[in-house]
Amino acid sequence: MIPMSFGAAIRLDVIARSTAVIEFALDGAIMAANENFLAMMGYSPQEIKGEHHSMFVEPTGRESPEYRVAPHLIKLGIGLLRGINTD
Repeated sequence: MIPMSFGAAIRLDVIARSTAVIEFALDGAIMAANENFLAMMGYSPQEIKGEHHSMFVEPTGRESPEYRVAPHLIKLGIGLLRGINTD
């Protein structure tokens, strides 16, 4: 693991406390989400951990060309998807 500077660690902490953050494995499995994300989407950690990120995409959206390339963009660290919550 690459050591992080104190300043970088503080910036990441501020981002995590002020933004909805979710972490995925390269295969799309959900590894973790912060309280902001869970509150915004209406899930508990137990409901999402280990699930595939496709659970946040409407069924019709999963078949779109944009969604099919999204995992490749996510692996590169780019792109945003419109998600759905529990409501």
